Amino acid sequence: MTPSEDDRTFLVHAQWEDDGDITRWFNAAKVLRDLFHGHFTTTTVKVELLGWQLVRPRKIAIVEAAHPLVAAWPVVKAEIHRIIEHSPALSDAWHTIDVLRIGFKSEEYSPMSVTISITVDWSLNFEHWISPEYDIVSYLSTHGSLDDVCVSFERGELDLNAFPLQSPSRPAGGPHEYIAGDYPVRVPMGSDFGPEKYFTLSPGGELLNGPTGTIGGYIEVQVQNRPWEKFAVTNYHCIRHAIPGWSTIEGPNKALMCAKVPDKSMLHVLDLNGAGPNYAGLQQILPFESPSRRKHNFSLQFHDDEINQITAALQDSPGNPQIMTALSDHQEAKARKLAYFDQGRHHFGKLFLCSGFGTRSKNNGRIDIALLRVDHQKMGSNMVPHQSAWKDSQPPLTACGQMLVAIDSCNRQAALGRTFKIGSRSGATTGCFSHIKSDVKMKEWDPQYGFPYSTEYCFVADPLGFGRVFQTHGDSGAFNFTTVGKWLGVSFGGNGKHNVSDQALGYVTDAQDVIDWINNLKDGKTYKARLATF
Repeated sequence: MTPSEDDRTFLVHAQWEDDGDITRWFNAAKVLRDLFHGHFTTTTVKVELLGWQLVRPRKIAIVEAAHPLVAAWPVVKAEIHRIIEHSPALSDAWHTIDVLRIGFKSEEYSPMSVTISITVDWSLNFEHWISPEYDIVSYLSTHGSLDDVCVSFERGELDLNAFPLQSPSRPAGGPHEYIAGDYPVRVPMGSDFGPEKYFTLSPGGELLNGPTGTIGGYIEVQVQNRPWEKFAVTNYHCIRHAIPGWSTIEGPNKALMCAKVPDKSMLHVLDLNGAGPNYAGLQQILPFESPSRRKHNFSLQFHDDEINQITAALQDSPGNPQIMTALSDHQEAKARKLAYFDQGRHHFGKLFLCSGFGTRSKNNGRIDIALLRVDHQKMGSNMVPHQSAWKDSQPPLTACGQMLVAIDSCNRQAALGRTFKIGSRSGATTGCFSHIKSDVKMKEWDPQYGFPYSTEYCFVADPLGFGRVFQTHGDSGAFNFTTVGKWLGVSFGGNGKHNVSDQALGYVTDAQDVIDWINNLKDGKTYKARLATF
């Protein structure tokens, strides 16, 4: 929405003093507004008063195991949920509960406070959470060892990391938005994928690139003692738009979003129950491609931009052999990409099975998984990229250039040390697991289908990589792994936290939980699953 004269706002940053008298801030804002009204008699003037802590860049880190909150968390968490559930405004409007150390970026040696960070709906205001925040702080103060723990409410929500719908004409962004070289013959871990179609906006019929996600890697599955078969792994929410019942509408501020799911549609059924290999409707679900047409369109645009710039340079240096060679290289690269799609080499595979949204692990972790049966000529491997893929942080030196070798457990959390992920948009990034799991409620689906909140492993950005996007839209499905090449789990969403680098923490489904879910499928057949190591 474009701001108007009626939105004229004076933004004031001030020092917040927590003396318990919140009316002082409201009164100060009123005095300023009245003062400004004396100078702007013909228009509405608004005043927003913010503590400087809310606008300065922040950094986050995990809480060390020795802090008493780690051991006390099960009891503390239960009390936080009790307080939230007794708040009419918050009981249905909280989204995530995370425990982190939070400090300010510019102050290298400043203390990073242990903080219980609670994310709530954008529709709420400070007045909705001031009383529950006071109750939580008061409860913590009764435990002498926890009196240094801060409580912070902020607006936001769980952000699933499938890349949203987008017009093909939108300019490409960073280097992971397009592929400068030739498209790979086989699809490696961390590649993007999407449905084999364009979508149309209802109403209006505007043509749109479909949502995209990440092919995290590959596992093998054996059904009824048949030969083992290799499948690609991603998130269920990355393939929903290929299921009948999914459609697109224009939401608030012209945001593109999924329309309400029709009752009893195939999408409604799969959201609730998932689907196994015997599900009768699998053939109605769209096939998938890699690279996605979104990345294909942006790759063609990249070459067009380069060709236009080189052509302009030729006007200043006619016949320059180096410029002529560069022009020819881009023209030929673009032609190869067009031929790749024209010849059908983008075809990747079809859905084999999926979890839906209601599946949980034995520890209440969210199972948000889909397996794709891959066309033989596109089958990739779990080869970890080389060191050059890690631009701003230390790479997993032992694993680089090697296959993932086994499964480890996220349950070891921070004891795992530095861990790694490969996303199709943010690329190779580094982080570590928190000692304390996060409670997560998916706004769009959990309340709609009556699902409870889940308890998730929390993967936090490496502070040494601050300033780089840690994970973002398009990274859903990315594999997480250790420095020695053991598979830990699958990323499915994140939480940005205000004034912290983009989605500085993520939520991960444990690898063993994925394997156990497949092994325990019940459709009259027996299933066995394992990591693909070739």
